[in-house]
Amino acid sequence: MKLKEWNSSNQKTRKDKTCFINFHKKGMISFSSGLVEKLNLSAGDKITLLQDEENPKDFYLSTNTTNGITLRKIASGALMANLVSFTTVLFEELKNLIPENKESIRLKVSTSIHEGMYAILTRELY
Repeated sequence: MKLKEWNSSNQKTRKDKTCFINFHKKGMISFSSGLVEKLNLSAGDKITLLQDEENPKDFYLSTNTTNGITLRKIASGALMANLVSFTTVLFEELKNLIPENKESIRLKVSTSIHEGMYAILTRELY
């Protein structure tokens, strides 16, 4: 038998640079470090989430807003937004479109800007 030992001293860790947003059932929205870095987000910034009423599966993220949800830093250093009354309703809307029976829904976000918005890729679960 030849055993390979997996531990913190012999394995390299990598930062996942994938750009995604995570919608939690209890109202928290968190942003991957890759997304924070690519969009140059920081605590105190405001974001707006938008849905195309003509194409209800199409959601967008806008960082160019003054009336949006304020981002804050959490203990891990990641950014999150939390406006429970708003984000729990949004979570249920996403859950209706993406029938996953989960506590959270993780979606990729495009880093290409289009008309001042970034597409949230609801057709691609991460």
